[in-house]
Amino acid sequence: MTAIYLITGFLGSGKTTFLKRRLEMTTVRTGVLVNDFGKINFDGLQIQHDGLEMVELSNGSIFCSCLKDSFIDGLVHLVDLELDQIFIESSGLADPSDMGKILDVVRLRTKPNSFNFNGTICLIDCLFFPKVLPKMLAVERQIRHSHLIILNKLDLVEPAQVKIIRNTIGQMNPLAAVIETSYGFINSQHLAFEIFPIEDEESTNKITTRNKNLILHFLHEPEEQVLREFLTALGSHFFRIKGLIQLNNQTFKIDQVNDQLQMNRYDARPAIDPSLIAAAELDPHAGAESWNAKNNQLVCLTSQGLESISHLSTQIERFIPGYCRLEM
Repeated sequence: MTAIYLITGFLGSGKTTFLKRRLEMTTVRTGVLVNDFGKINFDGLQIQHDGLEMVELSNGSIFCSCLKDSFIDGLVHLVDLELDQIFIESSGLADPSDMGKILDVVRLRTKPNSFNFNGTICLIDCLFFPKVLPKMLAVERQIRHSHLIILNKLDLVEPAQVKIIRNTIGQMNPLAAVIETSYGFINSQHLAFEIFPIEDEESTNKITTRNKNLILHFLHEPEEQVLREFLTALGSHFFRIKGLIQLNNQTFKIDQVNDQLQMNRYDARPAIDPSLIAAAELDPHAGAESWNAKNNQLVCLTSQGLESISHLSTQIERFIPGYCRLEM
């Protein structure tokens, strides 16, 4: 029987890092369904490796009607492979309140007793949790609909703040197990947490409430310091900025949440996507070039509409005029 885990957590909480650690430690047949808010699934690029069965769903939430059917189809496909375990990594803005109903549909479309839902794991970014909880209903929903809650990034906060977060979470979901860690690390035995019934609610992820994705296509290589200043200037206008950029013949992974910017070298090279080759009738080398094109794009997520677009355009003209093209 296949064990299914759902991984939730707000933008930048460490879901992909946590998942990568689980995959590095596993010795059984594993499938992953990765959901990214952008048109390009950068999280999927980070965890691809040989022998891993993967389904990638982008440009929305799997709990929104825009992707829910594809989510069910992808999950049915993975269950039919009779794997040992499946991890679902939802997008940071996902509201998993109706996960039970989705699983009911999957059960109708798969063999009897082919899978068991082993629970929802929610990661918390302890540094930004106090700021995002009052603003984002999805964060509250993620906590209330989880069985295991991981307080991540403890290395960035004081013990007093962790105590406050624990108390807040305890009031919202007193039955969930809570683990404290950094860098998304937990021991395998922590996955044997208690499963308790959680009543479904209607998900707040809807087409009418979708956030805006803006994509920056870099036409020329910027200077690293100028790029840092540009991203810093974007500030609180965007929930999340992430992507891959080539600087000085190196690929860098950009990951910015609020005012915290991370730029780290990214050396992993995923397998060439066969669909790229088939769609354009290209050879493998051309497929590799298509992947390299992704090394010069950033996805910016916002809920502020024209205000954020105007701010982004202003900062482009200020720091990197002529260096990129904005796609909305």
